[in-house]
Amino acid sequence: MNQIFFSIITATKDPKNILPTLNSLKNQNFKNYESIIIDSSSKPIKNKIRKKFNFRYIYNKKLSLYKALNHGIKISKGNIIFFLHSDDILNKDNILERVEKFFQKSKSYIIYGDIIMTSNRYKRIWRPGNFNKKKIYSGWHPPHTAFFCKKNLFNKYGLFKTKYSIASDYDFMLRLMLSVKPEKIKYLKLPIVKMKIGGKSTKSVTNIIKSNIEVVNILRSFKINNYLKIVILKLLTKFFQIRLK
Repeated sequence: MNQIFFSIITATKDPKNILPTLNSLKNQNFKNYESIIIDSSSKPIKNKIRKKFNFRYIYNKKLSLYKALNHGIKISKGNIIFFLHSDDILNKDNILERVEKFFQKSKSYIIYGDIIMTSNRYKRIWRPGNFNKKKIYSGWHPPHTAFFCKKNLFNKYGLFKTKYSIASDYDFMLRLMLSVKPEKIKYLKLPIVKMKIGGKSTKSVTNIIKSNIEVVNILRSFKINNYLKIVILKLLTKFFQIRLK
């Protein structure tokens, strides 16, 4: 039996938003993947949904976001890990096919791409561009929702740190990007995911403040001392990505 190529992990606390996500996966023309759903909502996903779509299902109300993602990583069987959040969708039906071909061609350990974020009034397009380690010290990083990496990197560099409740994905990406050889990190100029504006880190003023405090603590843990400059540049980058509809 062929090795599973992608393990696509979805952590959800609101299963009613998961249908677009599952449909976008089902419509992919590349089929060598497994879908893992870690559900920590108040009620489990309905049986009719579980029968319609092919996914491995774990239900545990006690799991926080990053504990859920870590559990998904531990039980995954694929070579490449990707996180597709509930209510996010793969932008086109050939996304997995194109990413798989790019992995095979480039022999990369990490591939990241673009994302499109939308609301009723405007959209934000995040095009991170080619990797350069120096850009990290100016607030640059790729979107974690368009970030594919080899599973063995989690074995080597660790899982998500659950002491961070909002920005642990940023911590993990920094760990990888500051450690993996630059030639093994590649940018695929392709909108990978379409998502709605308003994730956990930006849904309230409290979360915005908490997220930036976590970012500062993460940067300090890497002995990056210009953390205030980086936080400001990160915020400005988001602002300049916004386009009115």
